[in-house]
Amino acid sequence: SIAGVYRLVPAAADDVAAGLLVYEPNGRMSCQLELIKRGSGEKVFAGFSGKYYMHGVVDASLYPHGGPCVEHEVTAASSASMVGQSSVQRYRLSADGSELTTSHVALTNGVPRQVGLARWQRVEL
Repeated sequence: SIAGVYRLVPAAADDVAAGLLVYEPNGRMSCQLELIKRGSGEKVFAGFSGKYYMHGVVDASLYPHGGPCVEHEVTAASSASMVGQSSVQRYRLSADGSELTTSHVALTNGVPRQVGLARWQRVEL
């Protein structure tokens, strides 16, 4: 199950310093990120919460993602423009459940490509 608490594994070239992602068994979720502004290096908070839905877990997949996806329906966010929006990400959970990988899929000339890959490590509570 994807339900759990995950800490972001920062990438060297990333503009995200830290992050925490929570999927509750009841379908609620939240994500908190510490972003680094390009140029100034200033750290700022970004976060959102809401409901999540699993797609393509058993047989079908949500085009253009081509695999298991999680959809985030944003009900509260640090940026008002995110509220009411949905974000769909492809995900992969390691066999032992200790690592979650997420990515956005963008369409370029009708061809899907992976963008924004993030690795999350499960936090044992």
